[in-house]
Amino acid sequence: MVNINLVVERAYDILSSAISQKAEAIVLSCPLCGFNLDNRQKEIKEKFSDFTSIPVFYFTQLLALSLGLGEKVCRFELNFIDPRPLLKSKHLIGGA
Repeated sequence: MVNINLVVERAYDILSSAISQKAEAIVLSCPLCGFNLDNRQKEIKEKFSDFTSIPVFYFTQLLALSLGLGEKVCRFELNFIDPRPLLKSKHLIGGA
């Protein structure tokens, strides 16, 4: 049985720690970690009012981007927290 409150609290701890160290994004290789750290950010915001969202990437998305495969291949639209504004600000994808 899964304790969702515990999952949300641990995800908050992990993401808040990264944010406090000035991380601008999280990069993962684990699908379950991706779900808990990306998709649960809505639940985290509901429970912790001080929480600020942070983009979460699968390493394969960034690998594809670095190999020049393009934004379409990376499927950033599937991320719960849209990473495209961060990537645009770093001039890694098109747009300003």
